[in-house]
Amino acid sequence: MFFRFFGRLIRSTWAFFLIGWVLLLLGTHFAAPRFDEVAQDREFAFLPANVPSRQADEMVKKAFPDDNYPSNIVVVVHRDEAARGQRARDRKFIENVLEPALFQIAQDEGGLATQAAPAEEPLFGDDQESRPAEKPSRKSIIARIRTPNTPGAGALLVSPDGKALLVVLDLTTEFLSTQNWPTIERIEGLVRDLRDQGKVPEGVDLSLTGSAVIGRDHNLAQLESVRATEWLTVVLVIGLLILIYRAPLLALIPLLTVYLGVQISLNLLALLGQAGWMTLFQGIQIYIIILAYGAGVDYCLFLTARYREELHQGANPAEAVERAVGSVGSAVVASAATVMCGIAMMFFAQFGKFQQAGLAIPLSLVVVLAATLTFSPSLLLLVGRWAFWPRHGDSEAEPASARWSFLNRLDRIWHDLAGVLLRRPVAVWVGTVAVMTPFVVVSALCYNRVSYDLIGNLPATAPSVAGTRVLEEHFPPGITGPVTVLLIDEKVDFSKPAGREIVQRVTDQLRTRKEKLALADVRSLTAPLGITAAAKAGFEDVDVPEEVRRKAAGRAALEAYTTDLGGRGKVGTRLDLVLNESPFAQSSIEDLDQIEAAIRDALPAGVAGDMQLYLAGTTSSVRDLAVTMQSDRRRIEGLVLASVFAVLVVLLHSFVVPVYLLLSVLFSYFVTMGVAFTVFWLLDPHGFTGIDWKVAIFLFTILIAVGEDYNIFLMTRVHEEQREFGPVRGITEALTRTGPIISSCGIIMAGTFASLLAGSLTEMKQLGFALPFGVLLDTFVVRPILLPTFLIVLARLRRPGSPAEEGLAQERRPQESRT
Repeated sequence: MFFRFFGRLIRSTWAFFLIGWVLLLLGTHFAAPRFDEVAQDREFAFLPANVPSRQADEMVKKAFPDDNYPSNIVVVVHRDEAARGQRARDRKFIENVLEPALFQIAQDEGGLATQAAPAEEPLFGDDQESRPAEKPSRKSIIARIRTPNTPGAGALLVSPDGKALLVVLDLTTEFLSTQNWPTIERIEGLVRDLRDQGKVPEGVDLSLTGSAVIGRDHNLAQLESVRATEWLTVVLVIGLLILIYRAPLLALIPLLTVYLGVQISLNLLALLGQAGWMTLFQGIQIYIIILAYGAGVDYCLFLTARYREELHQGANPAEAVERAVGSVGSAVVASAATVMCGIAMMFFAQFGKFQQAGLAIPLSLVVVLAATLTFSPSLLLLVGRWAFWPRHGDSEAEPASARWSFLNRLDRIWHDLAGVLLRRPVAVWVGTVAVMTPFVVVSALCYNRVSYDLIGNLPATAPSVAGTRVLEEHFPPGITGPVTVLLIDEKVDFSKPAGREIVQRVTDQLRTRKEKLALADVRSLTAPLGITAAAKAGFEDVDVPEEVRRKAAGRAALEAYTTDLGGRGKVGTRLDLVLNESPFAQSSIEDLDQIEAAIRDALPAGVAGDMQLYLAGTTSSVRDLAVTMQSDRRRIEGLVLASVFAVLVVLLHSFVVPVYLLLSVLFSYFVTMGVAFTVFWLLDPHGFTGIDWKVAIFLFTILIAVGEDYNIFLMTRVHEEQREFGPVRGITEALTRTGPIISSCGIIMAGTFASLLAGSLTEMKQLGFALPFGVLLDTFVVRPILLPTFLIVLARLRRPGSPAEEGLAQERRPQESRT
């Protein structure tokens, strides 16, 4: 009743709707800030505040405020062959050319942000006079510059094979911060200039990596993915609509409607983010765009198809629009509600990005739905029968079945399939499930095999990827993100012999179990330069008496590895652990649990109960991310299934059918996951570490919600046709009538999701494959085969029908599709 009234309202006031939407677009465009200005460029900050890694990070900042830098830029000076004379020349190049140029960049930006930490200062003498003075008025984000030429700690920046040297610029900013970009660009420009001017020694090459460079490349890849996805989405939608309907204006109407809705949505979200009412993150635009275009175009097509049907039955354009809105409005809203409710369940996640996606995406879909029900029919009234130009959609001389040849062919396919399903529903169901089941098994076995590798997510052409590969050829991969262990006990003074003994016990325990714990190095108060050969090489070139050197090293170690936390005694100490594998590797996450247990085992019984243990660093954050993600995944999956089931029960006034509908799309999801695992493993058997962690959650939420979206359209038509044709024949009639339009919508939505393949991030490519596959699986297998066969068997069990009644469906000629 409401939508009949709403249809009459649009018929009489369509011009006001058109003008209103255009004014809303212009108003929000000029009022809203740029989306990337209000979107957060962080990752681990979205973890819950109470996770161990965030608490550890805060405690480390408090304990060592002058020696805690969130990100870095690393210049790798490397050559293929190594000799002592060549290494000396490379050191001279760093000292005389590279280091002064890097200090000059910091000076141009306002000078180093802080004084160098004592542990990284030259232990003897003071060479600061040769460096540019700091300007207190403004500061660079560069906090300090560490090189292999610093006595002591500099030895840690020389590779064990002697082929590579590191120059590390520690930054005051987060690794994903866009503030890093200008500094990184200046350093990249410096490297190019040194090469072009022939100042790089023969046989030497320079590569750039570091967490800040990785973060910059990740953000750039995201921005490029957003632009590429949006443009490819538009191109694919236009191409598919014209191919299917062969009517240019008909293709433009849904496209303009969805474009309007998406732009207004992004503007409104930017305004909400600016006001502090929402926390946006970089990359959410991609999910908004693909879902809004995929779902919005579908809704417009269902409306347009009914409008065309009403025209063919003799209504004028105004009457046709009114009837179309009144007829399909409720189904479109119910379908959209299923998608929005499913995705909104992400709001109950602990991880902040999922929470915000659970708000932002449904809000965008609400705007697109409103545009579909008002702006799209207003456009249809504006263009009238010209929407179907060059055919005009009303020629009585042309048979209805010949107008849209693509839909006509689909119509015949679904008619023939309906006959097969009537004859052998059980055999078809069993055969279909048997073919798909092996992929469900693969999915179950690999369910928890997800990847958190930030480097593996980047395109191979990213500068940081090449630099990281070079670094890992000469250094342990874990050097890019050491684990910081912080021990605090108010009853212990780590500057005293008893406190040093505790540190020595922990250090020896880790040294003894080095191989089992996959540790490359351990640095602590009692082993400030670590436990590798670099510890002995740190003072090889220092010409001072042993006693002087020992005392200076002890003072530096005490300053670098202990803290008083604002008190009088050194109640805290730190250890820096370098892992054998990448900080993002699954093996590193698992090793961290064993490392933590080994440290607790090494603590004396008298202090173990009071000693506070904190683990900070990238691997610790990734471990908490993995734990949070697994918890969120279970929570979101349960809530999505429950919410969608509730909507289905309310809409269908049944219990058995909604249970089956839910199980069918869940089965389809596991098949899709199994196929995705298989395909990406075959593409890279040695490098594939699993599906990206964000893909696992977004794929489930989207496929379950969208899969039920199409099922609702079919079930709505089944109930309508059963009133006229009976319980069994009504099912096949509904399949035949809705098959072409739902299939067309599925193809368009799959094409929209496939635009993610244009993105350069691995997660985008994985979604760009899995989402279209899942949608097509629902469109051409679950909805037309698994659902009708179940309904046919259920109808026969409830009310056995005569073979004659069922045979009538096969005698019916394919008819023009309508919703």
